[in-house]
Amino acid sequence: MRTNNKRFQWIGLVGIVLLTFIAHSSAIRGGFIFDDVIYVAQNRLLTSPHGLWEIWTTTKSPQYYPLVFTTFWVEQQLWGLNPLGYHVVNVSFHTINAVLVWWLLRRLNIPGAWTIAAVFAVHPVHVESVAWITERKNLLSGLFYLLALGCYLRFEEGRRWSWYGSALGLLILALLSKTVAATLPVVLLLVRWLKGWRIGWRDCLELIPFFVVGASMGLLTKWYEVHIVGAEGLLESIDRGASSGCRTGVGLLCY
Repeated sequence: MRTNNKRFQWIGLVGIVLLTFIAHSSAIRGGFIFDDVIYVAQNRLLTSPHGLWEIWTTTKSPQYYPLVFTTFWVEQQLWGLNPLGYHVVNVSFHTINAVLVWWLLRRLNIPGAWTIAAVFAVHPVHVESVAWITERKNLLSGLFYLLALGCYLRFEEGRRWSWYGSALGLLILALLSKTVAATLPVVLLLVRWLKGWRIGWRDCLELIPFFVVGASMGLLTKWYEVHIVGAEGLLESIDRGASSGCRTGVGLLCY
């Protein structure tokens, strides 16, 4: 019985990997699109002698997601501006994430875990994140997010604080890839509620560091987007353009 179970797991694993690569194979043959030029092709931080240091310690990046730009920096050293390598990495990250979704669902005893993971692997909503090199931030933050969730579940099983520290560390890595990972502590509470596990004051206290690092990175991202990227001025400009377009009847941003 145990042998058959292991065989099923290997077949399921191979199935998800093949399904993901087949579904996104056309993306591998793509080039740079949209702001891939700004983030990768013409990003001087990726070729500068001090680029890696500046990615982490300055505001020269288009966005402050240093872990994402670190992966771009490494790839720049490996295959330069050949988009093939970047696309293969994106597809690989998405494949790993699909496998992690399957693994987590099985650990939570969710019925139809493989089918759900397979849908996750091929669903069109992920095409942008996989085919658009710049959207590596979604894939990378998702990777560390799922790993952090898995580590926290292991912590809940055995109360080993090494798993707790791993979960918190992985959350920080996820936040350094994209700030949306700040939702993790809320998801952890939802998982407890859905599984019928007790939610006591101790459980809430243990999640305070997760909320703190998430809120801190959220504030940093807001400051960066407003003062460095100029998002606030851009939104005001879009609003003015939309209002003008609506008044004249030619606007494309009239909702």
